[in-house]
Amino acid sequence: MRQFHVTEAHIGIVNIALKELNLAQQDVKIMNRKRNNHIIKNPTGNTTVQPGDKVLVYGDIKNIQKFFILSGGIQTRDTMKNKIRGLIVYEKRVV
Repeated sequence: MRQFHVTEAHIGIVNIALKELNLAQQDVKIMNRKRNNHIIKNPTGNTTVQPGDKVLVYGDIKNIQKFFILSGGIQTRDTMKNKIRGLIVYEKRVV
């Protein structure tokens, strides 16, 4: 599992209902979403993610990385602190 900090750079996933992201086809599941210290466990298909959210993602690491690349975010430890459009995105491995 991986935890990601969502920013405006994740243009492929922000403000889009999870059901529209077709995560199951990519073998990726968002296990929970944290916003303003409020956690939604097992979010429904109508749930959206916003910049500032933290999401706990489950699935094969290559599929997770592919998903976050396609969404416009940063996905690897090597790029953990790179700037995208002036914003910093963090990835945290959760075991």
